[in-house]
Amino acid sequence: MIKVLGICKNSIFIKGIQPYLATHNIEIIGTCNNSTHGQSEYLKLNPDIVLRDASWAGNFYTVSETDLIVQLKEVNENASIVAMTNIKEPELINCLKTKNLIGYVYQTLNDPSKEIFNCTKFLYKGCDQFP
Repeated sequence: MIKVLGICKNSIFIKGIQPYLATHNIEIIGTCNNSTHGQSEYLKLNPDIVLRDASWAGNFYTVSETDLIVQLKEVNENASIVAMTNIKEPELINCLKTKNLIGYVYQTLNDPSKEIFNCTKFLYKGCDQFP
């Protein structure tokens, strides 16, 4: 079973893909919708992969998208972190790659559960995923 921590401003989305992922041996072991709790949840749950929003604009997140990657990599330099988005953001993804992001899911919204499943399996095998 692959253990995933979801850090997403829309926890309804994470909960919505949970049943599909569970049928493929991927378990969402925790979610948090505030980036401030990302590091503490990571330490508490020890996930195989962190699935997180790509862009954290506005006042909703108190820890920036790049700062959270740095924090998680300080705890575990091998942390597997994947960003997901439904809009193309190549500049942001290139910036996140410089902070050791290992994967990116561009959700076409045709079948986001399948896209996330494919990316998660690929990352779990130790490969980067940048479509």
